[in-house]
Amino acid sequence: MMEYENEDQEQENENNIELTPEFKKHAQGCTIIEYISLIKNDEKNGIRDDNYIVKSTKEFANMFNKYGFSDNIAHKAYDIRKIFKTCDDKFTQLEQTILVDLAPSKAEEAFSLIPSLKGKVSEDEMQQLLDDLNKYVVM
Repeated sequence: MMEYENEDQEQENENNIELTPEFKKHAQGCTIIEYISLIKNDEKNGIRDDNYIVKSTKEFANMFNKYGFSDNIAHKAYDIRKIFKTCDDKFTQLEQTILVDLAPSKAEEAFSLIPSLKGKVSEDEMQQLLDDLNKYVVM
């Protein structure tokens, strides 16, 4: 009996993304594409990447980058954020960030990866949002 209660609790915890206020304040809204935009801006301004933190951030961004490294990356990041403006604030900042970073191609995949999205939009609405988002993906 106790085993089932633990499994239920684990499932409930997986469905609720709980973050510390500090994390919510500073980190949840910065997507990979925005990291890349910042890196490109640093390069244009002559900032060197001989710092360990800068190097690590670049490596991380490059590893998960689905949006290319073009000179117009800042415009892409801005345009991607505009896609979510049409959703009438249905998604949290964290949900938006995860959607942008993972860029799932199907609504079913998005709902599976981010359980908190269920019930916020229909499958058709989610698919339209993902189709709009994936126009920016470069693979």
